Amino acid sequence: MQRSLLQNKQVAIIGGGPVGLLLAVLLQQRGASVKVYERDAGPEARISGGTLDIHLDLGQPALAAAGLLEAFYQLARPTAMRLADERGQVLLEEPVDEATAYDRPEIDRADLRCLLLSGLAAGTVEWGQHFQALEKLPGNRFLLRFAGQPDQVADVVVGANGGRSRVRPYVTDTVPEYTGSFIIQGQIPAGAAKQLAFGALVSQGNLLARAEGKMLFVHTRADGTLNYYVSFRQPADWLSQRGLPADQPAQVVALLAEELSGWAPLYHEAFQATTEFALLPMHRLPPTPNRLVTEAITLIGDAAHVMPPFAGVGVNIGLLDALHLADNLTKGQFATVEAAIEAYERTMCDYASQAQAGTAQAELDMHSDLGTVELMAANHPD
Repeated sequence: MQRSLLQNKQVAIIGGGPVGLLLAVLLQQRGASVKVYERDAGPEARISGGTLDIHLDLGQPALAAAGLLEAFYQLARPTAMRLADERGQVLLEEPVDEATAYDRPEIDRADLRCLLLSGLAAGTVEWGQHFQALEKLPGNRFLLRFAGQPDQVADVVVGANGGRSRVRPYVTDTVPEYTGSFIIQGQIPAGAAKQLAFGALVSQGNLLARAEGKMLFVHTRADGTLNYYVSFRQPADWLSQRGLPADQPAQVVALLAEELSGWAPLYHEAFQATTEFALLPMHRLPPTPNRLVTEAITLIGDAAHVMPPFAGVGVNIGLLDALHLADNLTKGQFATVEAAIEAYERTMCDYASQAQAGTAQAELDMHSDLGTVELMAANHPD
């Protein structure tokens, strides 16, 4: 590991999502001693949510740096898109274009996890580790505490544990802010989806439907399972006032019937066929260099700059984080780990801020009163 700042150091990555795993792959390939601590029980643990599109100019270069891009292409798939209205009428179809098919291909979250794990040595990921706290030790080391598990010690700590990161308060006092949008996430099993008019509308691709400031977006997984997101604007205290439990599907279906009362029956049939829901208030964490410490600890991915999914760039920016941080720590450009981290954070704040600005505009556009056709015309006047 020539000129690496990580010689004889132990790196702890808190969080085994795509971003944390990619950082581990990159560092391990360059000779670093790395451990990933993930709260999921094991690699087969179920991962909720729709597919991820990995962009040619963002996430794909990071995968290429890890030597995983060709394997990614074998698992990912180009996906067609349909735009529809609240009546279930198709307004526009965007078929797969062979020339750009792999500019933003989709991959199931579980498949991406398997791909990244394949690049790691056995035992790199410690499963069932729910991070609780850390303490500074003499000699510039950190003591990591986990619920019901032995303490661990590390020289470098990276928080990659999502928008609710428990590592973040040790780095910055900036906290996520509610954006004003609320998402109800649902999942329809493949077998049920095939029997629905809604499944025919989605047509094994992605679907975007909008009307009166409400939005529905649908992903199709590789096995035909449909994951969808219904998004609308609500005040911050809306959920607590409603007292809506995600584990009471009938109540969630009733809410969707109320919120989307003017939408066609095929949409409501899909809601009724949903086997599970998640209630997700959207938050944004402005990336900031407002550090509380000048030590060997930092954040990547949603832990550093959580943003809503309306522009589809969150995981891509996180993968870019992993690449920049790995390069800074291993390519001999900096005298100390702390200097490498500081430079990474400055660069990250610049590109993540741009991504958040684009996401914020997309969020406003998606919830505007303009219909989908009018919105597209406004954004593409030519």
